[in-house]
Amino acid sequence: MKKSNFKKFSLVAALAIMLQVVSCAEPATFSWGGMDETREVKVFDQINSKASITAMDSAGNNYITKVEATTKTEGCQIDDKDILSLTDDAKAEYLAEPYVCVVDYKVSFGGKILRAQKEFKFVEGMTEIIISGANDTAVVIGEEFDVNAGVTAAGDNGRDLTELLTVTEVNCTITDGKLDTSEIKVCEVKYEVKDYYDIPDAVVTRKVEVIDPDQVVNILKNGSFEGEELTDWGLSTNGSSKFDYVINENGLVMTMDVSGSGAAHEPQLTQGEVPIVTGKRYKVSFKASSTLARTIELRIQEVNSWYGLCTVVAELDEETKVYEAEFLVSYNLTQPVQIGFMLGKLGDTAPQGEHTVTIDDVVIDELFDYFGNPLINNETLNVGQGEQELLPDGRINFWYVADLGWGCGALSSADAEIKDGKLSFDVKESGDNDWSLQWFYYSAAMFFDGYYVVKFKVNVENARSFKMNDQVFELEAGENEVSLDPAFVAAGERYKFSVQFGNFGGGANDLGKIEFYDFRFVRVVEEV
Repeated sequence: MKKSNFKKFSLVAALAIMLQVVSCAEPATFSWGGMDETREVKVFDQINSKASITAMDSAGNNYITKVEATTKTEGCQIDDKDILSLTDDAKAEYLAEPYVCVVDYKVSFGGKILRAQKEFKFVEGMTEIIISGANDTAVVIGEEFDVNAGVTAAGDNGRDLTELLTVTEVNCTITDGKLDTSEIKVCEVKYEVKDYYDIPDAVVTRKVEVIDPDQVVNILKNGSFEGEELTDWGLSTNGSSKFDYVINENGLVMTMDVSGSGAAHEPQLTQGEVPIVTGKRYKVSFKASSTLARTIELRIQEVNSWYGLCTVVAELDEETKVYEAEFLVSYNLTQPVQIGFMLGKLGDTAPQGEHTVTIDDVVIDELFDYFGNPLINNETLNVGQGEQELLPDGRINFWYVADLGWGCGALSSADAEIKDGKLSFDVKESGDNDWSLQWFYYSAAMFFDGYYVVKFKVNVENARSFKMNDQVFELEAGENEVSLDPAFVAAGERYKFSVQFGNFGGGANDLGKIEFYDFRFVRVVEEV
């Protein structure tokens, strides 16, 4: 009995002790963190309203995903992802004083709703004003130039200040935003944003050169190698056992031994920060010779990029020759552009032995047409295909009524060729319709929205008519200058035109020779 009573007593005592232990455990508590710190945010930035706070219980459980963040401060907003920002109305004006947003937080814990608040201070954060798009440029004489087009002003915090820009003429006349381009000269235009709170004034002076379209304007520095020293160019002599140079009346004369060169750029002659921009066409040319028959390459490309804008392979000998190429910058440039002459190993073997390479008159000239000179050789002419089978950009597609089975009326025929930069036709039969003889052209894709104008010359044996994009032109015998009405082309689209020169009811006058040449395709800022 005693033994049994002892066991019963021990079990009761143990239960009592356990209950006492349980009843002595403290309940879990909750705490907020980071509420006392006021976060500073720039006016156009946004911030996660819960990123800088904590919501934990004493057992180490994180409640942050269960916290609800809201704000009742006018001008402040929190989206469904807890991102805090100012409303457009609050951001509209310069913040001379900080804009304080109070964020309310609440969470359910232990059967209760716990709340807290935190302040976020939005500040202007502007230190300077940046004027963009006012780069030096050129415009063809007589063509319209809007001094405001493409020019913007903004604070370094992203605030748009373009409406505060003032544009003043320095040495040319500006009327209703249009620059006087009636004479060849270099105009200076000043762009300013002044007296904007305590931010330093921004001033940019832009040069706009009014040029003849046939005038060459070299955008390179020191392309003719003036002076006794090699200025504006960089020279790396890696890969050469000997390399000396002089500058004289022949240009840059380099004596070298590159027998041990392991790459094209060993050695190389370069110039950086070339002001080439997206959406424009350029022509590059240079003179060169070598006392040893060899190959060099000129490369134009973005810095640190393998994608070349233009490459010219020059096979040199003792005779000085001119090498040239045209190129279109049809994609967005993200790095500065450089030009470089590769003087090292090209192909399997580097040039062997000491020799002299002379380079002079290096020119990169902006072209003011968008054709890319399609009328170069007969590879650009496609005869006898329908419009639905147009060849790639820059090809001329000639179509005529070659088969009565087409149901297009009487046969038409004309001998077609491209020669000496002219697209020429000798019309033998004009068919029944103006479209019985026609040719088509598609430009490269336009990089900019805008109105485009086609201008060219037509030489005809007889006075006659022809039609282009539904415009009918009456031509006198001999040379005629023709200009199409401006047409809007959106960025990414191609400009298309068709030329009909079949039967216009002129009888024998619809026959004979007709030549098209000197095409120019220019962009105007707005419809004229």
